[in-house]
Amino acid sequence: MTVKSILALFSVLLIAQNSLSQEIKWGGKIKEKRRIVVNNIVSHSGNETILFKSNMFSASVMVKPNCSLEKFNGQFNQVKKSKIEPTYNDKKLQVEYCFESGGKIFMLTTFANTKLDKRFLFVQEINRQSLKPQGKMRKIAELKYRKRYRAGDFGYEFSRDSSHILIYANSETKRNEPDQYALGVFDPEFNEVWSREVTLPYSESRFVLKDYTVDNNGNAFILGLRYPEKGEGERKRGKSTYDYRILSYRQDGSEATEYTAEIGDLFLTDMMIDVSPQKDIICAGFYSERGTWSAKGTYFLRIDRKTKEVSKVSLKEFEPDFITMNFTARQKRKAKKKAAKGKSIELYRYDLRDLIPRGDGGVVMLAEQFYITTYSTTDQYGNIRYHTNYHYNTVVAVSISPEGDIEWATKVPKHQVSTDDGGYFSSYVSMITNEKLYLLYNDTKKNLEKNVKLRNYDLRDKNGIIMLASIDAEGNVERRPLMSNDDISTILVPKLSAQVNRKELFLFGKRGKKSQMGIATF
Repeated sequence: MTVKSILALFSVLLIAQNSLSQEIKWGGKIKEKRRIVVNNIVSHSGNETILFKSNMFSASVMVKPNCSLEKFNGQFNQVKKSKIEPTYNDKKLQVEYCFESGGKIFMLTTFANTKLDKRFLFVQEINRQSLKPQGKMRKIAELKYRKRYRAGDFGYEFSRDSSHILIYANSETKRNEPDQYALGVFDPEFNEVWSREVTLPYSESRFVLKDYTVDNNGNAFILGLRYPEKGEGERKRGKSTYDYRILSYRQDGSEATEYTAEIGDLFLTDMMIDVSPQKDIICAGFYSERGTWSAKGTYFLRIDRKTKEVSKVSLKEFEPDFITMNFTARQKRKAKKKAAKGKSIELYRYDLRDLIPRGDGGVVMLAEQFYITTYSTTDQYGNIRYHTNYHYNTVVAVSISPEGDIEWATKVPKHQVSTDDGGYFSSYVSMITNEKLYLLYNDTKKNLEKNVKLRNYDLRDKNGIIMLASIDAEGNVERRPLMSNDDISTILVPKLSAQVNRKELFLFGKRGKKSQMGIATF
């Protein structure tokens, strides 16, 4: 079951009458080389878990990592391991993805043909028992390229109900040439529903692709930023230099429609899209008065799929107290002075993470403060080293009613900064069940104290904990420690953890050469 299909199970949020307990079962420690990483959870059921692993990719040496599939029993003991080495015409293929669909396991691989200047995407089924490829390998997409290091890219998306899979490929184009894409929609067993070569009405320099999605009827959608041609219209001071465009491909891709997602002169800084049960396009995100990196409030809009008109707009400006929530006293004083001067105070650097559909037709939007900073150090010999800090901080949740009205916005405070690790132990994993939305993330128990500056999580700290935050139907947030880092041998990796069914959350932990798996039951 895919993450999107699990999120689609999210029914109408109701206020829970009793707090619910969580049972956590961890398996034993698994020792392996440091360079071995888990790419994703392929499949999980009561007595079986399958993981897709590979060697770390070296940025300095273009080496194809060795990949493997590993099966574990209900106690998380390894029962099967299979190295994956697919070939095409005696040439080694690059394994891109491995996932479950329609109860079967599929592997997507790529091959770059330098003679044809093309890159191919193949699909092949994996036998669940032997973890070996079976059946015929099929080519499902291809793209052209001029330079191998700019050979375009492939990707995939599931519909909310997992009834359709969108495969997309973007070919390399020159700066002033129209962007070209290949779209293919498949059923859960990778039988083709439709495929189409698409040439966008804009050049690469004028259109920045933001997202793809596919609805439950197999219609594909592309979201992007469109920048005007030189001399096209007037640029208004303080207004955005772009607008959001949505390109839809219905009727097996033969019906192409373009939509403009805008709210007057409002500066829309971020957007996610979905399709409502009435087949209209819904959009949600943030708006600003200052620029693309901040947010003064949140918005929702619905676009009629037939008339292409915006049929519903809802705005909610963030109150100053909301924006300054969890600020230090000094930060609050600065914000108050800025507001007194008539300047706008806004949230800073929030990335949209998900639009979660509610059973009543509403949605919940999740966003996380995320940004990257760099710095350099010089040793006594004058050697300079550059470092990167990854900041994953507070989460914002916004609830939107079936009518498109914004009901509430709330914050889950956290502070996570790490260096030169890609934020491996940062961010959160979400769980939707029992009438609440739960977030699990690494934290320190000191952040449970009231009226204190948020402290950074410290993975080596004896005070380190897995924090459990819950959000109810009214936007009320409760936080409590789920377990201490001393209770397990590893550290939670939220990015490799996921909800696997209505009641269970798969947990993955790692520390040095040790890894560990577990299940949290809600």
